[in-house]
Amino acid sequence: MCLDVSFSGACEMTWIFAEDQIFTLREIQAESFEYGKPTVALFVDYQQAYDKVQRRELYKILEELEINKKLRSMIRLTLQKTENRVKLNNRMSEESEVRNGVRQGDPLSSVLFSLVLEKVIRDAKINRSGLLYYKRHQFLAFADDLVILARNKKEFKEIIKRLEEQSVKRGLCINEIKTKYMEWTEEEYQEGREKYEFEEVEQFTCLGSIFSRKPNIGEEIEARIMAGNKYVAGLRRILRNKNISRQTRFRLYKAVIRQIATYASETWALNKTEQIRLEVWERKILRKIFGGKRTEEEWIRRTNKEIKNLYGEG
Repeated sequence: MCLDVSFSGACEMTWIFAEDQIFTLREIQAESFEYGKPTVALFVDYQQAYDKVQRRELYKILEELEINKKLRSMIRLTLQKTENRVKLNNRMSEESEVRNGVRQGDPLSSVLFSLVLEKVIRDAKINRSGLLYYKRHQFLAFADDLVILARNKKEFKEIIKRLEEQSVKRGLCINEIKTKYMEWTEEEYQEGREKYEFEEVEQFTCLGSIFSRKPNIGEEIEARIMAGNKYVAGLRRILRNKNISRQTRFRLYKAVIRQIATYASETWALNKTEQIRLEVWERKILRKIFGGKRTEEEWIRRTNKEIKNLYGEG
């Protein structure tokens, strides 16, 4: 969950979720292929983003955004006299003062970084409202995960230039190694074309969800099933333990395993084959929880209908 900050006369703050941004990216990608509109997506990564924010710039930004004076004073107090010490071989080093960055682990840090990023986007004059359909570029941000979308390379390079200029002023530096870009187009790659400064990739994981050059949810489903299987393997003793009630094991599945396997499933556009694949995987897990059925002579495997009925009762 992340804070979306907008200022239009008065301060308006709303909470957005990772799934919202994932859904937006998938919709823009699908639209690009449906209407034949080439789109370039840049996944921006800042070097140690939270540690490099210049505090003097942060205080100026809070004032420019008309944050309440009392709140500004309280924020200053949380960042004053911050010091670090290192323990090595049971010996403590001398204290070293921290002059830049926000406090690690502080819930307020993500909000402060969002405010800094808001100022960077404004001064860089980057569009962050609406969708890309009728605009030349689009900017999406969730905490420090940033995505820039543009229709052509010329616009793309201009945005990067403006973003970098404004970022440096606030102490932020784009990480060229971790920043990747991807082209969403039906056209095949052309040999000898001009390259960007960043590496071009066929696949990228953004906010825990996989994006590939062409809209294909199959790769994402494969990754989610593999992630779910890892948790099943780690919990297999509990799932098969008859001393633990079936209800408890079933609740564990719903609270942990299913949540991992269906992360951001609200953004998926499934066909029948993919839906059946997920159902088969789920029944496999449920059979471990519910076990077999005892007849007069032997244990037999539960049918799909019996699994569905037990699932409904759970």
